Formats: sequence, structure tokens, C-alpha cells
Amino acid sequence: MMSQLGDRISIVGAVAFATLFTAVVSVVLLLVFRQSFVAYRDAFNHPWWMLMGGLLGLLIVFTITYAGGRLGVAATVGILIAGQLLMGAAIDRFGLFGSTKIPLHWPRVLGIALLGAGGAALDGQGKEAGPATLEVRELRVVDAEGRAVFVAGTDADGNGYVELSNASGAPVIFLGAAGGSGALDLFNKDGQRVVFAGANEQGDGGVRTENRDGTRAFYLGDDVRGNGRVPATSKPGARLH
Repeated sequence: MMSQLGDRISIVGAVAFATLFTAVVSVVLLLVFRQSFVAYRDAFNHPWWMLMGGLLGLLIVFTITYAGGRLGVAATVGILIAGQLLMGAAIDRFGLFGSTKIPLHWPRVLGIALLGAGGAALDGQGKEAGPATLEVRELRVVDAEGRAVFVAGTDADGNGYVELSNASGAPVIFLGAAGGSGALDLFNKDGQRVVFAGANEQGDGGVRTENRDGTRAFYLGDDVRGNGRVPATSKPGARLH
């Protein structure tokens, strides 16, 4: 969220807004649960390094806002967690800031290293890499017997097409292009074309049906002059070439 807000109103603006919003909510919560501002006064009576938590929180918000959209959210969070664990391990190992010393054993070192490696592996997978694409010439869906029942792809001219087949493997529907215009073919169960809808070379639309022996049974379209009627040459039984 912060990285997206930063892209819209600037990194500094997003961080400033988030900090102000957090401060307002914190004041409201303080008034609800403590009914006073005494906690602010008491905070200044403690060592200065105890007050640095606010700056560290600001640094974390800035890092997420700046790096989230560049490295990706997963990589940014992974690196932040690895950095916090590394700092926490150093504080425990040397007893910094008054904490109790805790030995740094190899399982903790291994965990930190794995987190850092995970964040580094995710680096560069953010939005700058662009969406992943898969280029294929033809997509086939086959049944349990290995017969293609759905095929989608492009022909030699770059026109897209879709073909459906029945359980016997014979084509029943073809949707594609003929001469650059859309075309639809319907086939019977034996794979013979019985219906065609498309356009001729002049771009005029037409529909025709065919008999089982391949002869034309019906044709509806334009004649050579572009008149929308059934041409005189279109007669039942006339072979379409």
C-alpha cells in the first residue's frame, strides 16, 4: 500500500502522511486509555537511545515505500526482516542497550542467512520487470486417448483460429480467418463441412450449406456486383469451387 501511495503522491509525501496519521491515532489511543499526556513527559526522562524507536519505525516505513515498488513487496519485507534479525542478534550477542547477553549459535545465524538469501532471490521481481508472458504458436487440449479436442493458435499468415473436435477426433467447429476476414465452418460427425459463414475475396459476407457428397445445398450472399441476393448460379446441387 505504501509503495502505491508513494507512486501517486511522492515517496516523501507518503511517508509524511503515514507518520502524521500514525501520530494522530496514537494520541487518540493515549487519551482513551490514559486520559492524559503524561507519557510524553515521562519519555524524556529516560536515556536518549530509548527514544530512537520512532526514528527506526520511520526508516522502516520509508524503506517499504521506496523499495516496495522497485524490488517487490516480498523481497522488501524479507530483507527488512533479515536486517532486523541481524541487528537483534548483534544486540543479544554483545548485550547492547542494557540487554542480557545471549550467545549467537549457528541455528540463528543460519536462519538469518536464509532470510537474507530469500530476499536477494526475490530482488528484481517487482513491477519494473513487467508482466511475464508466454509465447506459443499453438495450444492443444487432448482427451485421455491423446486426441486433440480443442486447438487454438495462429496460421502461417498470423491469423488466429480455434478448432473443436468430437470424441472421434473429427473437427466439428472451426473459427478463424479466410483472406483476412472471419470465417466459421461447421462439420458433421464424419468431418465433412456442412455449413460455412464468411466473406469472399471482395469482403462480402456469405453463408452456404453443403450436402454430404460435397455439393452445395444453399447459398446466401452477394453476387459479383455486390447485390445482396442469392446469385442465379447458386442452385441446390451446384458444386461450389
